[in-house]
Amino acid sequence: MLVPVPPWQDDQPRRHHYEFAHRALPAIALSPRADLAALARADRLDDALRATWASVGERHSEPDRVPDTGLHGELAAVGDHPSVLITFPLARHAAEAFFAIITLDPPDHRRYITLEFSWDVMTGEPTTVIGEWRSGSHYNLGQGPQAAAAAFLARVTEFFGGRQGR
Repeated sequence: MLVPVPPWQDDQPRRHHYEFAHRALPAIALSPRADLAALARADRLDDALRATWASVGERHSEPDRVPDTGLHGELAAVGDHPSVLITFPLARHAAEAFFAIITLDPPDHRRYITLEFSWDVMTGEPTTVIGEWRSGSHYNLGQGPQAAAAAFLARVTEFFGGRQGR
């Protein structure tokens, strides 16, 4: 008798989505030279995100490109930390990000934290995990909340030991 393969076992992220959220954007976001808050205040952050998304997509063949539908950035706060919240195109596969929060204060110690699609290996059901990119390494910070911006901001605020502000 054939045993069905659990859905999570062979699930792979779409390369375009993954490379943007886990390579290109962290490199930009963690650089103290990048002023994401100024771009957001000038209403230019979404255009910059879409341009970077397109640039990453150019490295992939047409069938592997993902539309930028839903890609958006906005000013937010994580406790007392001014931040930028990024909403990605809908995550559908393991390791694709729903959201990222980039803390901007202090500029030389920014944080890039993601809410990622995952699978519960015990139940085979979709779930989320929180990850963080630090010094070129990815850290799993544990189970995430539902894939909603407010829930993600609240959970990240807990990590900082503060109250949610916005």
